[in-house]
Amino acid sequence: MEENQDIKRVWTQLDGALNEKEQADFLQKLQEDPELSAAFAEAQQLEAHLKEVEADEPSMRFTANVLDQLPVLYKKVSVEPVLSQQSLWRGVLLLLASVLLSFTAALSGTGTGSGENSFIQWQSYLDKFMGLPSSALMIAALTGFCIVSVFAIDQVLKKRFLSKRT
Repeated sequence: MEENQDIKRVWTQLDGALNEKEQADFLQKLQEDPELSAAFAEAQQLEAHLKEVEADEPSMRFTANVLDQLPVLYKKVSVEPVLSQQSLWRGVLLLLASVLLSFTAALSGTGTGSGENSFIQWQSYLDKFMGLPSSALMIAALTGFCIVSVFAIDQVLKKRFLSKRT
């Protein structure tokens, strides 16, 4: 384990990535340990030889083979919205219909009328609406808000994902 760390430190020193304290510790250990000193000298020679060697240019055939494999590695991802606009509108209409049906059910038994009786019926309707528990109104409002929020978040994420792909 110690030897592996020493080899890592040798290459880190050659890369110039040691901080001042680590570098001082390394230089101290380098003076004390002849094996580490020999490994450091060997690594310096190897690095000097590597800098002298010119990098090989890959052949055109190798480059073509690698480029041919890229489409296989990176499959196209299909992006579909979680909710379509049609689903959103259906949800909103369903919410409105359920609210209207609940109000109609609350008003059942008030009778039908015309003229002034109709005004009394609407007044009765409004009184019953105001008499609904606030929790029922909150549930209706939160349901509508959640449907709209999910659609909005879906649209934002779709745009963000598509912009990162291009």
